[in-house]
Amino acid sequence: MMPEHVRKWLRQQSKDFYAAGFDALLSGSARLRDAKWLLFLERDSCFEKFFAGIDIPFDCELVVAQPGSSHEFVLTEVYRVSPSLPLQTRRLGNCADGRAVSWPSQYLYGRRNKLQGLVLKTGVAEHLSSVIIKEKNNKPLEVGGQYGDIWRVLEQQIDFRTDYYKSRDDNFGVKLGNGSWTGMMGLVVRGEVHVSSSAFMYNAPRMEAVDYLGPMSTDRMVVYVRKPGSTVLVWNSFLLHFSPGVWMSLTVCLLLLSAASMLLDRTRIHNRKQGTREGLLLEFSRSLFSAITPFCLQGSNLARAEVSWRITHLTMYLAAIIMLASYSASLVSHIMTRTDKLPFNTFEEFLEVGTYTLGVGRHSGHYTHFEISHDPVLRAVYDKHMAPYKSALPSTGLEALNLVCVRPNYAAIELKDALPYYSNKVVCNLQEVPNACVEFKGSMIIQKKSPYLGIFRRT
Repeated sequence: MMPEHVRKWLRQQSKDFYAAGFDALLSGSARLRDAKWLLFLERDSCFEKFFAGIDIPFDCELVVAQPGSSHEFVLTEVYRVSPSLPLQTRRLGNCADGRAVSWPSQYLYGRRNKLQGLVLKTGVAEHLSSVIIKEKNNKPLEVGGQYGDIWRVLEQQIDFRTDYYKSRDDNFGVKLGNGSWTGMMGLVVRGEVHVSSSAFMYNAPRMEAVDYLGPMSTDRMVVYVRKPGSTVLVWNSFLLHFSPGVWMSLTVCLLLLSAASMLLDRTRIHNRKQGTREGLLLEFSRSLFSAITPFCLQGSNLARAEVSWRITHLTMYLAAIIMLASYSASLVSHIMTRTDKLPFNTFEEFLEVGTYTLGVGRHSGHYTHFEISHDPVLRAVYDKHMAPYKSALPSTGLEALNLVCVRPNYAAIELKDALPYYSNKVVCNLQEVPNACVEFKGSMIIQKKSPYLGIFRRT
């Protein structure tokens, strides 16, 4: 029978702390992690013998109360890091009649912060953030990248070791019509690995099947299209730098200089009173060609001593030099910094254009994101460009990118900045459509209701 001072103490503690008999702990209906348990044992009971062959999960709070001296109970928590590892015990405090209960100030994972060298079967799906550095017989031995680095820090912080595995199809996995999962998701759901250290996109079907360790990164998937070849020459680019204002200024300049040259010629003939004057139209035409000559980088065989004539012709040549230098600088700048016009800029424009086909890895989270999206635009993209061609979609993102190179009017969805990762694996030059993008969060995944979920989330 439970002593009265113990009952009084229990009423003062958390409402989810239940007293239980040992038989209840072993019954199939009792789930140890769903409550805090208090078990009473005799003073001389040996924990190792009493709990031999019994798995007390790492996240289970089971406290054993044993009679001590002077009407007090000694409170000890017990658990196992793994069923194959020794029982762990930690004295929490004492409970005595008429005195306050001594209780540790640390929370659960402040006390249980090490996995004592536990070997965790860990799946890895190679992609941008998880790069397999070393493998043997198709089994990964060392993983790098952003998520690989995070995983190594976790190994050191909570003291565990990693046994890496890859899925047969080497992808993240999607849910099939029969409810099963492919790829790395399938390995975790079936219990073939306990956790995956790769970056998995958050989506509802995955959250129902596995648990996430908490958001670790924010990324975007964007649309890629083929970049026009550098040898494609747009001939009107040579004239694009002459705006209507420039053409107007050039025309006015030529007319004024021609008129000035013609007036100087007529004045010279008048002053010298020699010869007959030519017709006005012929004189102006000759003056106009004289003004155009500097702009065509041609010299002049006329040599006159009048200062006014020389000033006029000097002005012609200076105007031509300034115009040519400005044009050359503008043309070179346009050629060197030329940006190709995108066929569309957003998903809305993609739907309006209607001539492009969209590719995405059918075993990736990108496909699932469009499939379950509530956004009307993304849903329209899925209904028109993905669902009808699901069986013909490429298996991986890399395959989708290479299809952009060989099929006309083809676009692919992959992670932003994926091109440097694939480097020489893509056979042509591609470019992002930066505004046709979808932002998402990513994280590592672990088996549903894993006893190690809490320690990972709090590290």
